Amino acid sequence: MSVLLKAPIAEPEFLKKKTFRRGEIIFREGEMGNQAYIVVTGMVEVFKYVEGEKVSLASLRKGELFGEMDTPISLANLAVL
Repeated sequence: MSVLLKAPIAEPEFLKKKTFRRGEIIFREGEMGNQAYIVVTGMVEVFKYVEGEKVSLASLRKGELFGEMDTPISLANLAVL
């Protein structure tokens, strides 16, 4: 399944490469955001704390997409292929 998201992205901001250090937090659950990330190299761990314990939700590898959006997505902006 592929999901396409129609979002207004300014051309200069689109596909900027950013490098994160091992252990660096990219964003936290609930933070305002409107960016998507594609893993180019390495691995990203998605986790949350439940009752004070770290729970791993996923391990993302090369080619996988993740992000946080602060605005509701209407069905008109999504296409499922």
